[in-house]
Amino acid sequence: MAESIKSLIINGKWTIGKRIPGDFQLMKDYNVSRDTVRKAVRLLVDDGYLIRRPGKGTFVCRKRKSDFMEQLISFTSEMIARGYIPSAKLINFEEMRSPAEIADKLDCDQKDKVYYVERIRYVNDIPVAHEKSYLLKSVVGNLKKQDIEDSMYEFLAYKLGIPFTRMIQEIKPMILDTRLAKLMGIDIMPVLNLTRTIFTGKDKPFYYLSFIFRGDIYSVRNELKF
Repeated sequence: MAESIKSLIINGKWTIGKRIPGDFQLMKDYNVSRDTVRKAVRLLVDDGYLIRRPGKGTFVCRKRKSDFMEQLISFTSEMIARGYIPSAKLINFEEMRSPAEIADKLDCDQKDKVYYVERIRYVNDIPVAHEKSYLLKSVVGNLKKQDIEDSMYEFLAYKLGIPFTRMIQEIKPMILDTRLAKLMGIDIMPVLNLTRTIFTGKDKPFYYLSFIFRGDIYSVRNELKF
């Protein structure tokens, strides 16, 4: 039963964010006991395909099981692990020559092209973070808006097959400025600014991003197993 439901998710028949049928409907659809239904749903929750929201039901949250690197650096994967349904609103997407600061971080020339992506990130429809990303075009190729509507990691790692080999991360406090407060629809407040430079291949930086997380909701939490 779990494999059948997983197939519906992977093939897009049950879309991300969709509330799945309740236990009794699944019992009827699959002609199985309630215990079988609960075991199948629990397995898919543990594997990251479904997520439970107490009092609201069980929802589709992704099309595949996450890997270790994604669990470490992906906002989407992190929010799912915390029990939330993530989403994104695209604010800006453009191809440009690399700004001087970004050229330095990506070890490229200012004449080299990068993609600039600006998004508001939500959990359970609440604005939680402002994200700015720069991706080196010579590594990622031609991008379209629809390519980065959801998880950036999923698109880069799984659809493009780009290996993530190293990451430099910095976290520091700051105060949200007026523009971003208005953009996110929240008050000016303390926030966390998380920046990452991500490398591929032979230690080549290709992806720089900056997250500004609202301080009243978000906290940094990582688990590393050695």
